[in-house]
Amino acid sequence: MLKVIELAFCCYAVTEMKRARAFYESVLGLKPTTVNNSEHGQWTEYEFGPYALAIGSAPAFKPSADGCTAALEVEDFDKAIEHLRVRSTVRSTRLLRLGLRPQPRSKRNSKP
Repeated sequence: MLKVIELAFCCYAVTEMKRARAFYESVLGLKPTTVNNSEHGQWTEYEFGPYALAIGSAPAFKPSADGCTAALEVEDFDKAIEHLRVRSTVRSTRLLRLGLRPQPRSKRNSKP
């Protein structure tokens, strides 16, 4: 069984990180919460409320007119993968185990 806990983040691929960040930060007024630059590419994440919007730039991650990439957090990654394989509903996608979080983003950002 596949049980989605929450939408972890949405990411848009960009070709020019510096120009994209200038737009998101100067025009939209977003503040970066995560910035990574590595030999594999660049990643900037903006969190607001329970949501996260990311922009990424890497050789294999190209902008598309099809829209953004959405990352879903699931309760049990291995069960979710098996659920998708059995149903053969996903033909072309990248599945990635990002690591374990102690609790969903919505719980971390909530005020006591």
